[in-house]
Amino acid sequence: FNVSSGGKGLGGTALSLHLFEGEILHGALPDEGEVLISKQTFEAIESPVIPDTFPYVIDELDIVISGLFRVQDTVDLGRVYMNDADLEALRFGTAYQVFVRTEDPVDLVDGIQRLGYEAYDVYTDAYESARSDNRTALAVMGTLVAFVVGFSFLGFYFVIRSSLIERIYEVSVYRALGVRKSNIMFSFIVEIFMITSISTLIGYGVATVGVNRLVQGLLGEFNFFKVTPLSVLAGILVLYGLNLLAGLMPVFNLLRRTPAQILSQYDI
Repeated sequence: FNVSSGGKGLGGTALSLHLFEGEILHGALPDEGEVLISKQTFEAIESPVIPDTFPYVIDELDIVISGLFRVQDTVDLGRVYMNDADLEALRFGTAYQVFVRTEDPVDLVDGIQRLGYEAYDVYTDAYESARSDNRTALAVMGTLVAFVVGFSFLGFYFVIRSSLIERIYEVSVYRALGVRKSNIMFSFIVEIFMITSISTLIGYGVATVGVNRLVQGLLGEFNFFKVTPLSVLAGILVLYGLNLLAGLMPVFNLLRRTPAQILSQYDI
């Protein structure tokens, strides 16, 4: 803080009179337009000779000294005590921004804007900005997840379809012998679970560990989700559900046909 005039200033930290607990050697506490400084500061900027009367005006600085106080420690040397009204006027008069806490920010902002000043609710602006950023990030993440899930879904569909083509004669014989559709479906469900467990589940586990390390590492502050036991379990259930759906589609389409149609047609 610097109280100055004409390029030459009284350097120091301006403090309220409420904080002053020292001893006044000369003069008195400052009224409006006056300051209280240490005796050493006065001697350094003006004269080692202490004037007989106060308030004392330093013409070069255009500052009115109300009195001098005794220095208790080295921190006091740079302190300048001011009247509370002067300190508030100086603080708000030189600040580019003033932050105010209120229980009714809408009315306060409207009132300040009607006076011709720029005002806004910091919390609301920050909240809307965060929501906008999250919507953008979720849209990008949603598109990526949809692409990955769709690719995995199609891949698993064709894997089971290929397995079904290889076993189509076996399936047709079972159906001709009267084996229930549910029994054949169950055999493919077991196969789907086995393939998922030895392939997709391993990849999911590796990806989960990698994401968890990113969340706990340098990228954690940019994270939009957390890796928890519940989220991991939910992911596993979704993983098995999607693979089960993708794998059973070609099986269901085939089993809708009669044994004779299955024997005479290999086009699934």
